[in-house]
Amino acid sequence: MAYTKAQQEKEGKDDQKKKSPEDLMAAEEATKFLDKRETSECLLLESHMEVMRQLFERLDKYNDGILRRPDFIMALRTDELVVDFIDAEAVRVASQTGKKPQILSMDQVLIEIEKDEFYS
Repeated sequence: MAYTKAQQEKEGKDDQKKKSPEDLMAAEEATKFLDKRETSECLLLESHMEVMRQLFERLDKYNDGILRRPDFIMALRTDELVVDFIDAEAVRVASQTGKKPQILSMDQVLIEIEKDEFYS
């Protein structure tokens, strides 16, 4: 059954009526917390991202958007265009403890991914 916009809005209002004031306040507090939370930030240039996108597309034999992680990591480590920016600053990692954010190079990011692959 297709809903009209008015029906969807009415259902949304009905859902809010069903929630207790405590639930609504808790949801609002959670939203405030998430807004203040620090997130990691990609520092790679758009050109770096495009090189990696093209590499992914070359490796994606079946055009299904799926690659094995180790295969993609190996390709990133051996592709001459990626090797040109392997030491570039790649990610500013958000600090969970109030410390200064850490900046990881592309190589360090790949090492972390490989650790995850090894211990999974």
